[in-house]
Amino acid sequence: MTTRISRYALAMALAATNFVPAAVRAANSEDSTRVTISAAAAAATPAAEIKPPVAEKRPHSYTHHGITIEDPYDWLYDKSYPVVDDEDVLDHVKAENAYFEAKMAAQAPLTEALFTEMRGRIKEDDSTVPQKDGEFLYWSEFEEGAQYRKHWRKAAAGGEAELLIDENQLAEGLEYFRLGAASISQNGRYLAFSTDTSGGERYTARIKDLQTGELLPDELTNLRGGLTWVANDTALVYGPSTEEWRTLEARLHVIGTPVESDVTLYKEEDQSFGVGAGLSAQEDWLIIATGDNETSEVRW
Repeated sequence: MTTRISRYALAMALAATNFVPAAVRAANSEDSTRVTISAAAAAATPAAEIKPPVAEKRPHSYTHHGITIEDPYDWLYDKSYPVVDDEDVLDHVKAENAYFEAKMAAQAPLTEALFTEMRGRIKEDDSTVPQKDGEFLYWSEFEEGAQYRKHWRKAAAGGEAELLIDENQLAEGLEYFRLGAASISQNGRYLAFSTDTSGGERYTARIKDLQTGELLPDELTNLRGGLTWVANDTALVYGPSTEEWRTLEARLHVIGTPVESDVTLYKEEDQSFGVGAGLSAQEDWLIIATGDNETSEVRW
């Protein structure tokens, strides 16, 4: 598995340790010269001169079970989350980001030097070991300079590799992208996959016809968890998310039918439990599992 390192993560690590180098071990490199200069610049700018933004206190309270809680910072929680469009909240976040950038400005060359060195030690054109599933071998790979994976397969008997998903293409033009579940139908023709394009950890699932390369009209929104093919590849079992990001249901979607007609196969009443679904080893039974950190139950 290859780990991608961001400049922002390095900067956060430096900020957490309050690390300001007085000098950098010289290796006759341009980076070490630049970092030494940045330390001098940091010393010339006292940290006390950079003030963090202070969130305004606004009267707000709520009462539960006879207990009243005062929360003057409730306004910082955008009630439309995961969509954040409250201007006051956005303005405060922008002010905090500006403070961070100003506070860490002196460390920018060091951050860049560390980022470059770490990236130089990572094999960027990396791939996973192919795994056989049915009649195909499946694997994923990074290309040099790419931010996301490509997912491939080819017939185990031999032949040309087939591109299943190009995450780079799906992420193009987006500020955030994450691939969630990916499930190949038992006949090998369809690929069901889910993506999160907001960072809200609520996924949208689509189905790709691998013979034509086209996406089917079906679209399942607000999902968490996996996607399981059933009924001779004519339907998918999935888990919708609650407002609290829990999965308490297993639903059945028949391909080509409206989402409104989807059937709830199982609904968990215990709010502390989570629900997941999958197939048995012989792929002839649907297994629905529920549980928390101490208790688990299985139904089929």
